[in-house]
Amino acid sequence: MLWLDKKYNQLLPFKTGTKSRVDIGKEADRLLKKSADSSIISIHNHPGSSAFSPEDLSVACKYTAIDTLQVVGHEGTRYYLKVGKGFRPTRFYIESRFNEYYAIIYPKFEHLLNNKATHTEALKELTHVINIELAKRFNWEYRRGKL
Repeated sequence: MLWLDKKYNQLLPFKTGTKSRVDIGKEADRLLKKSADSSIISIHNHPGSSAFSPEDLSVACKYTAIDTLQVVGHEGTRYYLKVGKGFRPTRFYIESRFNEYYAIIYPKFEHLLNNKATHTEALKELTHVINIELAKRFNWEYRRGKL
């Protein structure tokens, strides 16, 4: 995960997470809490090229300093989220709504699998549709594109 300070156009010098998991440590937590609103861009990878997870979304909502959250998939898909003046729900609320949409949209996921999509391709589409619905619900700006 990389953190970019927009004002000074520089990377912030703290590590968050491992190869497979994002973890906001004490140093990062302190810096994000004391940073100005909308001053930080957060970028990290998703090996499976899926859209934002509930954990990603909750980090963007917890810290008002985070202006933009971006995820880059290994096959070149880029996801973009800006909470802006939208709702900043708790992690529990985000996870609840994510799971609610998952249950509603899952039949489409099964249809993709039954029509020869790989699990990764189907999960990529499923998480994208869930993120579209969450963005509508919480008044966020969300999009997906290719590099």
